Amino acid sequence: MHLSQLPLNALRAFDATARHESFTLAAEELCVTAGAVAKQVRVLESLLGEKLVARKGPRISLTKAGAAALPRLQRGFDELLHAVADIHRAAAGPSINVAADTTFAAMWLAPRLKAFQDQGAPCRVSLISQIDSVTSTAHDVDIVISSILPRPPGFDEILLHTETFLPVMSPKIFGTLTPRTPRDILKAPLIGIDPRIEGAIKIGWEQWFARNGIIPETAPTITFVTLNILAFQAAVTHQGVILASQLLVADYLKRGDLIAPLGVEFGLDVPRYIYVRTGRFNSLVQQFTDWLIANQSGS
Repeated sequence: MHLSQLPLNALRAFDATARHESFTLAAEELCVTAGAVAKQVRVLESLLGEKLVARKGPRISLTKAGAAALPRLQRGFDELLHAVADIHRAAAGPSINVAADTTFAAMWLAPRLKAFQDQGAPCRVSLISQIDSVTSTAHDVDIVISSILPRPPGFDEILLHTETFLPVMSPKIFGTLTPRTPRDILKAPLIGIDPRIEGAIKIGWEQWFARNGIIPETAPTITFVTLNILAFQAAVTHQGVILASQLLVADYLKRGDLIAPLGVEFGLDVPRYIYVRTGRFNSLVQQFTDWLIANQSGS
C-alpha cells in the first residue's frame, strides 16, 4: 500500500476504539459520533480484508489481527507526534519544555527561572505547572520534575533532592493543640492531599504516622484537597494541620503564618526527581539540570 492510500482517519478511529474498548468513548475523544467511528473501523477492515474488532455487548474487543496490528500502529502515531513536535521546536528556536508538580512550579521553580535566563542560557524555558500522567508524557515535554509521579515510560531519572515533610499549622491551632509528640497530631483536624493522578506516589498522613510508629485506634478524619498550595491556604486560615514540605512552606514559616512545632527527626523524607526524556539530553537540557541541582538547596 502506498503512503497516499493510508486511511489516516480510519486508523485513528481504530486506535481510539482499541484503547477505550468502546465506540462511544472513542467518539468522545475524536469529537465525532459513535456511528462515525464504527463506520471508519469498518472501512479499515474492508480495506485490509480482516476483522479487527469484535463487539461483546457494549464492549469492544480486539481480534487476533487487531491485537497484532495495534502496537506498531501506536508506535507509528507516536513517531508522527514526535516529528510534529520537532518541527515546532525547530521553528521556535532553542527551548526546553518542563512539566512540574503545580505547587513546586509555582512556589519554587517559577520564581527562579529568571536567574537561569540571567546567567546567559541560550534558550527559552516553557513551564507546564499542572502535572499528571497525561502532561508528563506529552510529546513536547523534555523534562518532568515531580515527587508524586513515578518515572514516566521513555524518561531517564535523576535525583534532584530530598524534601522533609512535617506537620504544619497556624499559630492559632498551635496555641490550642500545643503538640509535643507525633501522637498529639491525632487530636487536630487534618488536611491531606489527594492529587487524583493515576499511579501517584502516596505522600500523606498515613505514611507520616507509619514513619513515626503510630497506629491510630480509629481512622482520623481528613479533609482532602488536590494541591499543596490549597492546603497551605487552608492551614493559614486555621482550617487544620497539613503535612508540608519544608522547602515549599519555608516562606510561610519565616513570616510566622505557619508553625512546624515538631523537629525534623519526625519528618517524612520524600525524594523529588528530574525525569529527562530519553534522547533529549542535549547541551541545553544538561545546562538546565545542572542549574537545578546547583540551586536545589532552595536558596
